[in-house]
Amino acid sequence: MKRAEKILFLITLSLILTTLIYTNNHEATKTGTIKSIKYANNRVTIYLDNNQIENIAFTKNIINLKENDKIKIIGKESVYKNKKQIIINKIYLIN
Repeated sequence: MKRAEKILFLITLSLILTTLIYTNNHEATKTGTIKSIKYANNRVTIYLDNNQIENIAFTKNIINLKENDKIKIIGKESVYKNKKQIIINKIYLIN
């Protein structure tokens, strides 16, 4: 392999790795008022008033939130059954 080919290969490889790292670590942040909150088996689904995306927290614990609470969520965007959703990592109650 020639020197120029090696350099091009290394640049390409580093760009691919950078892209993978960025896409895997990209978190979504949403802020809004709780429109509805539903509890099911080890899962809490929260809908905000300003979007139709499901915001899902996988937990056995009851989350001390109710409709009309203003919250900020941080999580990872995903798609399940052709619908966008956010898997929640953190939830903050905003006064």
